[in-house]
Amino acid sequence: KLDKIKWKRWGPNKFTIEKNNINVYYGSKWRRHTGFAVYVNNTYLARVFSSIYGKLENYIEKNLVCSNNLLSGIADSEGDIHKISKYINLTTKDKYVLKLIKACAECADLDIRVKQDNRQRYKIKIKDIQTFSNKVGFVCKRKNTVLKELLNGNLMRERDKFYLNIFSKDLKKGTTTKSLSYKYHIPHTTVRIVLRNLYTGKRVTRKSMILSPKGGYFYSYKLI
Repeated sequence: KLDKIKWKRWGPNKFTIEKNNINVYYGSKWRRHTGFAVYVNNTYLARVFSSIYGKLENYIEKNLVCSNNLLSGIADSEGDIHKISKYINLTTKDKYVLKLIKACAECADLDIRVKQDNRQRYKIKIKDIQTFSNKVGFVCKRKNTVLKELLNGNLMRERDKFYLNIFSKDLKKGTTTKSLSYKYHIPHTTVRIVLRNLYTGKRVTRKSMILSPKGGYFYSYKLI
């Protein structure tokens, strides 16, 4: 809650953001495909944010802020979804942000694992994606879509779509992991994972199981 005297002195108009107060940073070529950073130049807004930010840990303890919304905001900016290993990962170098994440996770009964990598970054792993989805979730539509896909068993990634373009002609006729690996000189394990993910994403079918000369079997995949 803002101090009433400050609010009266500043007034709501002080928080008006004009077009010339906004700068957009697109950064690298990779970032341009996935998102961008927006900088808002408003002194009064910055002061209020700074005042609140420094007290957030205390506000969480006193239940003055919604910890689930706070964790959702952090996950939007610092979170990644790992479909293959089925977990959400948050990354930060800031010890204070780490404290906020731990406090929010405790409020949401989320089990987290924290470790520090060789770049001095804290990696926070959330394995209980169902609880995260029910209580926290993402505001970011792209990440929310990926999370829903994972919960529905769809493991397909953007990388798999890249391989789908390469394999599409072969998949139209029907092919196997071994054939694709041999033809495109891609490791067998990589092709197997890609085809499995495309199958869970309902982009290909497992046409049949073919008995091998040694008595085993393998799948034949075909484009839907």
